[in-house]
Amino acid sequence: MNALERVERHRVGQATVISVADTAFPACRVVVAFRGGALFDPAGAAGAHRVLAELLLRGTDQLSRDALHARFERLGSSIYASTYGDMIMFRLNCLSRHLEASLDLLREVLCEPGFRTDEHQALLEEVIDDL
Repeated sequence: MNALERVERHRVGQATVISVADTAFPACRVVVAFRGGALFDPAGAAGAHRVLAELLLRGTDQLSRDALHARFERLGSSIYASTYGDMIMFRLNCLSRHLEASLDLLREVLCEPGFRTDEHQALLEEVIDDL
């Protein structure tokens, strides 16, 4: 069976889910992409989507930044956020046996953000330093 034969597409609400099964490796990669990025930043607020994407990785309603990343680490998982001209992308890498728990954490990151004031301020300072 070639890779194209293992591609599955599903609609979930307004989202399209594309999966490719490869049982040769005991690992999974999940990519979630949203319309966003620099092209959608409000006038006078360049970098807003970049800050939003990074801020989502700095804690949830229930977990601090350190607790969130410790939980991912205990699962052998990692999560990254990237912004592009027209999208925001989150990449989750995890062991297959921890896929469900890792997806639960990803859902918490995306659906229950902490938006802590101290993390927001620290992130803004980091972004300004990068300029």
